[in-house]
Amino acid sequence: MNPPEHASVMRRLASHGIIPLAVLIVVVAIPQMSDFKRQAIAVVISMIGFALVALSGRRPESDAPLWKVVRSFAAIGTTLVMLMNLPIGSLLCKPLLLPHSPGNADAVFVLASGVSEQGEYSYSGLQRIMHGATLLRAGRAPLLFISTGDPTFERPIPEALWVASFTALLNLPPDAFEILTGGITTTRTESMKAAQLLLPRGIRRILLVTNGPHITRAKAVFEAAGFEVLPAPVQSEATIRNACDSDLGLFRYAMHEWLGIVLYRLRGDFLKK
Repeated sequence: MNPPEHASVMRRLASHGIIPLAVLIVVVAIPQMSDFKRQAIAVVISMIGFALVALSGRRPESDAPLWKVVRSFAAIGTTLVMLMNLPIGSLLCKPLLLPHSPGNADAVFVLASGVSEQGEYSYSGLQRIMHGATLLRAGRAPLLFISTGDPTFERPIPEALWVASFTALLNLPPDAFEILTGGITTTRTESMKAAQLLLPRGIRRILLVTNGPHITRAKAVFEAAGFEVLPAPVQSEATIRNACDSDLGLFRYAMHEWLGIVLYRLRGDFLKK
């Protein structure tokens, strides 16, 4: 092989290897870095990515369907890099936060948080129950109610099972807490179940415990059900990134809540019955 042919082969190998190498760096190496380095690299990659997408649109063949597909996937990939490594989700969640109420209530009410396919606890569930138990032990209310969701086709094991096991470890006073189940599938049905069981017992003022991004929608729908709600979110503005285990997860959470607020408002779920 003469030198020009050798150089041509090396260039082809380099051009074919650069994409796998870039993917390896993004997927494997970057998440191991500190937040500052990870975010700085994500900004640089995003700027380069969007610049290349824009420049590729000026090529003569850019109107071909294949090039449009390539540009679309490039834009999606660049956007995912940003969402995975930059605190975009936390910025979208912050307008949804409410300050933690300092007042006392008739009861602490912990919202359902879901269950894994194997019937195990959820990350948010541990956070919510621990926060509710802390409020109970601090004397902020004499009773603690823990809501649990109904089984689904994908998750057939009831959430109440892991909640019962976990609360047993906390050694809570048996007459001070109660696990609610049955007919709970959404925040709206949860508020209806709570109103059905608590309001006839004279329990109207509640410390409502849920994760920070969820507190605005939850407070509005529980007030519509007839409760006086004292917000008791697990996270504050300073700790909002603890609501999920990744920036991408927090972005998904924020989108879920913003869309949920729009849907509930259009459906009239925030209007008092």
